[in-house]
Amino acid sequence: MPVNKEGEGKSAVAVLEGVPTANGGGASAAASGSGSGGGGGGGGSGSRATDFDWYRDVIRISVADKQITPEEDNLIQGVKAKLKISDAEHIQILKDLGMSESDYDGLKKDPYVTADLTADLTALHTDRLTD
Repeated sequence: MPVNKEGEGKSAVAVLEGVPTANGGGASAAASGSGSGGGGGGGGSGSRATDFDWYRDVIRISVADKQITPEEDNLIQGVKAKLKISDAEHIQILKDLGMSESDYDGLKKDPYVTADLTADLTALHTDRLTD
């Protein structure tokens, strides 16, 4: 998936921080429910198509580095709730991005699995195979 060079190497939370949304607040503000604008369905952004485009961009940026951190997942869930994106709409947006739901779920990073733990487990497994 192509990503803008500006977002390269940053988490989606960092990239989207302060990005204006259709309802006047930043992405983080929209996810937390703050920011200006408001009202009715779709979080007050005015256009359902705009909501979908914005949510699609949040997903696209979040998966650009082939992982979804817990912070990014929280952002995605907050935006999804704020824009009232249904599970069926979320799955359709994933399909639009060329992903299945299982592909998407597979990118979620377990906060308890670190590179050191992975290396330790690999070394332990390798040692047992050579004994």
